[in-house]
Parts: sequence; C-alpha cells; structure tokens
Amino acid sequence: MKHLNDNYVLGLLKSSKTSKEIAALLGISKRYANKLRQRLKSEGNNCLTNKNKGKQRKLKTEKETENKIIVLYNSKYSDFNWTHFLEKLNKTEKISISYASLYRILKEANFTSPKAQKKKKKENIHPLRQKRKLWRVVANRCPPIHQ
Repeated sequence: MKHLNDNYVLGLLKSSKTSKEIAALLGISKRYANKLRQRLKSEGNNCLTNKNKGKQRKLKTEKETENKIIVLYNSKYSDFNWTHFLEKLNKTEKISISYASLYRILKEANFTSPKAQKKKKKENIHPLRQKRKLWRVVANRCPPIHQ
C-alpha cells in the first residue's frame, strides 16, 4: 500500500465507496481492501497499526552469542575471511548463524574482511570526442554551392 495518511485511509474505508474504488485509490487489491474493511469492523481505528510493534524478533541473536563471535574472530580466527569464519562457526564452534547476521555483528564491531577489496574508479580510457558544430551554423557561413 502506498504511504498515505492513516486518517485518509480510514476515511476511505468508512465511506460508501466500493472496494474496487478503494483499491484503485490506495493501489492495493480489491481483496485486501475487503480485508481492511473487515479488520476495521473487528478492531476499530487501530486496524492499520502494525501488530508486531514493540515486540522483539523471533530469530534475534542474543548478546552473549554476539560477544562470543566477536571474541572468537578477534583471537582465534582473525586471519579468516567472513565466509570461511562462518563455516568454522557452524562446524567447530557449533554456533548456527546466517551470513547476514555475522556481517552485521562484525561490521558493528568495526571489523573488515581480509578479502574485502575496494572497487577502483574506472579510468576514462576512451575520452569522448568533441561535439560537432550544428549543420545550420556551418551552412550559413559557407557560400552557396549553386551560383
């Protein structure tokens, strides 16, 4: 759904417009417009608020695990790149974590992967040629051919 004012969306849902018209105005499907109307009837004006607001993620990595990963990378696996380090965490240390989480943890701890390479700027190998003068300008300066 487009990022719109909640009062505007609630006004549309409470109006006498059809679900098809509401769907077209909000950029959503007709079925979702019907679902929002049903939610408005059951929950009231709070139907548009996110239900997970204020809750922690289910798969949140614990601080103890994050600290253990940082200590391991700093001491035992400091010369490993991050992918290899992830494999060692899974196999030898029995810590199951995704690469994205490992990347976030190590970036927040100000580590960089030894294999990380900075992209070089592309040099201007083939410089652009100079623009041609307009044909009309050139034609006005030349004497007529048919004299």
